[in-house]
Amino acid sequence: MLRLLAAGILLTLVACAPDGPSGGGSPFDGIYSGSGRVVEGPRYCGDATGEAVAMVVRGGQARIALTSNAIEGPVGSDGDLSALRWSGRETLFRPPSSQGRITGNAYRLRYTHDHCTYEMEGRRR
Repeated sequence: MLRLLAAGILLTLVACAPDGPSGGGSPFDGIYSGSGRVVEGPRYCGDATGEAVAMVVRGGQARIALTSNAIEGPVGSDGDLSALRWSGRETLFRPPSSQGRITGNAYRLRYTHDHCTYEMEGRRR
């Protein structure tokens, strides 16, 4: 009975694990909770007042889930986030741009996709 209970707890923990990239570990791996907001763009880009976002880094790969798509890509060896890109449709008006860095237990990111520019920041839990 105790083994059955332990197996159930383990399955529950695995099921509750956040989605994100996988692979070998990196010093930046973890979950960074914070907020994101639209700083430039038309209404369809989203809310300028901000909303909660989480960046998950696993195996040196970052992922910020937004709706059914995500901003994702490799984290540089120095914490650079400039290689992050949108997992959804390709841009139509201008190429995507990502500027940001993980420093210590925090990150800051400015991401542009077509007409929309977002700023995000968070701290590792």
